[in-house]
Amino acid sequence: MYSDDEGGKSKMRPITELEELKRLEASIMFKVHSFCEENSIKYFLAYGTLLGAVRHGGFIPWDDDIDIHMMREDYELFCAVFPSWAEKHGLSLVNAHTSSYYGRDMSKVIDTRTLIYEPEFLGDDPIGVFIDIWPLDKLPNHPVVKRGFINANRIKQKLYYLRISRPDDGNLPQKVVRRLIRSIDSRKAILDIERFHKRYAEEKTDSLMCMSDPYLKELPADAFNKTVKLDFEGQKLNAPIGYDNILKVYYGDYMKLPPAEKRKPHHIIDTYWK
Repeated sequence: MYSDDEGGKSKMRPITELEELKRLEASIMFKVHSFCEENSIKYFLAYGTLLGAVRHGGFIPWDDDIDIHMMREDYELFCAVFPSWAEKHGLSLVNAHTSSYYGRDMSKVIDTRTLIYEPEFLGDDPIGVFIDIWPLDKLPNHPVVKRGFINANRIKQKLYYLRISRPDDGNLPQKVVRRLIRSIDSRKAILDIERFHKRYAEEKTDSLMCMSDPYLKELPADAFNKTVKLDFEGQKLNAPIGYDNILKVYYGDYMKLPPAEKRKPHHIIDTYWK
């Protein structure tokens, strides 16, 4: 376990400047882009990264992370073939299948020269400066079936995140439920969640969803039919052709800047060079 008393954090140089963190993340992203291009794996800039590319030609000035989407089949191919390439390029893939610590139903690509501590989750092993990779899954077209599927996923998601959060977090009912569900093997739990997310993988669909995303926004499937190149920090990266519709789903009037008090980074705390 890493701690100041054992000479962990105290011997490492902290990353405190937002621009330094952004450079590291952009470097990871550019390597992932090159790998995906070489291996015909389709990805799409997502969330604030997509918004930053459209509105700012790079990072949102106060943002400090990078997110990409992949269709489930591309995501699984990426997870299968990327690790051996990553090792040679100073990177590592982290997900529930590669690390007992990182028990979530999406992946991170990390810079192995760095460390980030995530105190809200169980586990002693830190990860590094990262970009997030979120799989997209198909939704059923029937509105009643779709609503039931999304609601069931929301429950599974809440229970799972409750399971891997710290024992003292939350109110008394949450602590009681957490104690009860700790008896479930975490590997079996995450495999069950992933199987559930892929339930409609073989069906034709009008809509997609990132089932790992706590916001659970329904996205038009045709927005992801093709990619377009957008500027991001001096490079051309892949975005969904329907990025305008996607950004409206997440942000509404996305060209309007948020209030000044909301322009704050989120991930720069507890970040270090090894």
